[in-house]
Amino acid sequence: MRPDLPSGTVTFLFTDVEGSTRLLHELGAEGYAEALAEHRRVIRDACTRHSGVEVDTQGDAFFLAFPTEPPRALDGFVDTLSEVSGFDLEHPFLVRLYNPVAAMPSLHVAFAVVTGTAIAERARTRPVKTAAYLYPALVTAVVAATGNHYVLDAAVGAALGAAARLTP
Repeated sequence: MRPDLPSGTVTFLFTDVEGSTRLLHELGAEGYAEALAEHRRVIRDACTRHSGVEVDTQGDAFFLAFPTEPPRALDGFVDTLSEVSGFDLEHPFLVRLYNPVAAMPSLHVAFAVVTGTAIAERARTRPVKTAAYLYPALVTAVVAATGNHYVLDAAVGAALGAAARLTP
């Protein structure tokens, strides 16, 4: 196994230039080679800036890997909250309540609250109004069932969405 590959929770990114054959015909071989070289430079620069690793490349396609754990879980980083307060975010009880890798709060749920309530307020028929009010609950069920968030992440996201609706 390559030592430079990220470990733990990893995000994989696959890229491809859409319409590359058409672009080759439009730009010609030399123009396409220049465009492809610039494309590769931009992708590799972005990958490096975001701690990614180029796993493979074929033609105009890239396969990249990025560490997606919170910095406190990566080697060489210090969890300042735990160090200063003595509060252990990885305590077995706490990790049952929230997902230490997922975003807290769930912005999916926050967005669902904002959009669902806005649609419900403007809906003219009962089925649309009902569906709009149920939308945040559906999103909450999906993000929890797929393991992307714990219920606490979703609850805080819902509170954030509700607070956003209250601000002018």
